[in-house]
Amino acid sequence: MGSPCHSVSDLARFFPMATPSGLRFRRVVARIGAVTACLAVSLPVLESVASAAPLVTVSPATITYTDTSAADTFTEVRGTVSSSSAVSINGGSNSLPNPPNTAVVFYTSGKIGTYGTLWMQNSGAWLYEPNIRAINGATGTVTDTFTFEASDGTGTGSQNLVVTVNGVEDTPALTVSTKTVNDITDDLTVSTICGSSPGSGDPYQIDVGSSPTNERCHLAFDNSTSTKYLNFTKTGSSILIDLRRAWTLTRVGLTTANDATERDPTAFDLYGSNTSTSAGMTLIQSVTGLVPPSARFTKYSDVTISASAAYRYLKMTFTGVRNAAAANSVQMSEVELSGTTATNAYTEGDPPMVIEPTLLLADDN
Repeated sequence: MGSPCHSVSDLARFFPMATPSGLRFRRVVARIGAVTACLAVSLPVLESVASAAPLVTVSPATITYTDTSAADTFTEVRGTVSSSSAVSINGGSNSLPNPPNTAVVFYTSGKIGTYGTLWMQNSGAWLYEPNIRAINGATGTVTDTFTFEASDGTGTGSQNLVVTVNGVEDTPALTVSTKTVNDITDDLTVSTICGSSPGSGDPYQIDVGSSPTNERCHLAFDNSTSTKYLNFTKTGSSILIDLRRAWTLTRVGLTTANDATERDPTAFDLYGSNTSTSAGMTLIQSVTGLVPPSARFTKYSDVTISASAAYRYLKMTFTGVRNAAAANSVQMSEVELSGTTATNAYTEGDPPMVIEPTLLLADDN
């Protein structure tokens, strides 16, 4: 007598039924009295199978920027991310402003990275805006990684967007912007008024000669013709000036004082130094043959200065007056100095001020 029990395949013939994927037959044996029957029952048994996480697809999934030793520019990259569930940027924020030049398109979230910022719309469209300064500052190969995520309650799927920067050491680019100023002494502040005799005053002082108390050298630079500078030494008297930074002189302007036309200067020597007011003076130009106006409080014709270098410290020595025999002094109401900003950089130790020239230094760090 054969076995009362049948194989699973036999039972499948006896009990034709659908056998869904994931189900299996289990043999059940029941004893009824002295009769043993083999019953095959199709029992659905749930296997322990992990639920699949939502699939996240990013296109493109990589971005590469290659830096050179120059000051490079880099363009934005646009792409898409898709999933069967809502997608978000891991660590993203809903409070970032829209990227530049995208006022019409509203991005709902974004994240700032080391080398750029990623923005995403609800539709899944995204934009990566590179940080040009940061990329130019990279000196080797570095990466910025952003993770897109989607969850459906049973699992979380993700895919990375990887930004690779191939950086190099950039060559510093120094740009010097020059500017012509009509009177370079306008920015100077008198911290100590010029003395009546040599040795005191800042930024103006007498080098040779002497002056009345109310007609000292700083008054030649106060932009007022109602005051004047007078020096009893007449020819050979000098003014020293600390311009605080180096300038290339282009023009000298003089204005006559209130009286005594015989005292009007007709010649001067201009010296410059980058050491101090007492050392390293180099002759910039000797000016002779000036014709002073007869009228008082009146400007001379401008004197063009052809300086071959920029100087911080100046000395102006008067070498002639209109009538040396009659004059007891040299005098003027105003001295104007025009120039261009120097081509050398602002140096440590210079006093605080608005720096001219403007230096734009692009470097990795």
